[in-house]
Amino acid sequence: MVLRSFRAFVKDLILNPKGSNQGRKTKQLLTISITLILTLSIILMVPTTTTTNNNTKITTAIKTDIRTNNDDESIEKQPKWDYTTGGYVVSVAVSADGNYIAVGSGDHKIRFFDRFGVLLWSYTIHSPVDSVAVSADGNYIAAGCQDENVYFFDKSGSLLWNYTTDGHARSVAVSADGNYIAAGSDFGGVYFFNWSGSLLWSYPIIGNVVSVAVSADGSYIAAGCYDYKVYFFEGDGSLLWSYTTGEWVYSVAVSSDAGYIAVGSGDKKVYFFDKTGYLWEYTTGGSVNSVSVSSNGSYIAAGSDKVYFFDKTGHLWNHTTGGSVYTVSISSDANYIAAG
Repeated sequence: MVLRSFRAFVKDLILNPKGSNQGRKTKQLLTISITLILTLSIILMVPTTTTTNNNTKITTAIKTDIRTNNDDESIEKQPKWDYTTGGYVVSVAVSADGNYIAVGSGDHKIRFFDRFGVLLWSYTIHSPVDSVAVSADGNYIAAGCQDENVYFFDKSGSLLWNYTTDGHARSVAVSADGNYIAAGSDFGGVYFFNWSGSLLWSYPIIGNVVSVAVSADGSYIAAGCYDYKVYFFEGDGSLLWSYTTGEWVYSVAVSSDAGYIAVGSGDKKVYFFDKTGYLWEYTTGGSVNSVSVSSNGSYIAAGSDKVYFFDKTGHLWNHTTGGSVYTVSISSDANYIAAG
């Protein structure tokens, strides 16, 4: 599903703008690589940085280890396709069947591709795009942007509606059938819409809402915020519970029925919950930038200093990449993981 995360990058700039290593790289360009990981045959993406005339490439590069996590046995494969944008690629979302890919970038464009890399359409707005999301069948696309708007499109690229929030719309999520859309913004909190663009409810939160997730049928919504908290709502907007972590919450993910919720935080921990609340936590070697959950909640992937893999009871394995892992996504059956 959604491959997303420049949150650690942004946090570094905010907390240490002059001395930040990331800050010195703001004029560089990033290559986002989409890869697949078999849970038995580990396939890990190695993110790379490419500068080409102020453009950024979306690529698909695969590194495979057969039934082992030993890098010495890896096989490098060429990208299936790539596409050069005019700015940072900040967010990528893939439909459940893998047939469609939405991309949001710093050149103020939302792009929509088929699985072969053909650009089906693009839409230009007046600000960078912070987040994109796609329905399971690829029929609907949502985007959250720095112009404080949430945009909603159909597969043909027609803009169905947009809604102005109270701050940067940093995160969006779409239910499997496209009937419900969740969004999180700076200072405005959490917003929940139906397919036609009607605001069903909103929940004010002090602090940036940088990650939202919605169950397949739109009955439950999770939100992660810079107030160190994760929030869990019913579809009618009722707050079921909240939990305070030790740092900014960078990423939240829910299983299809929202029976399980995973959370990644700047306190280096992965947190795991069910509908009633806290189950366990695991300490990694760095900020947890991204988490993803299989459809039934049985498996969890996390991106930190490494790729970490868990079942419902806790840690199973981890794999070292060439650097920090900023985004992960797990297939519904947990047979594949994407990481970057």
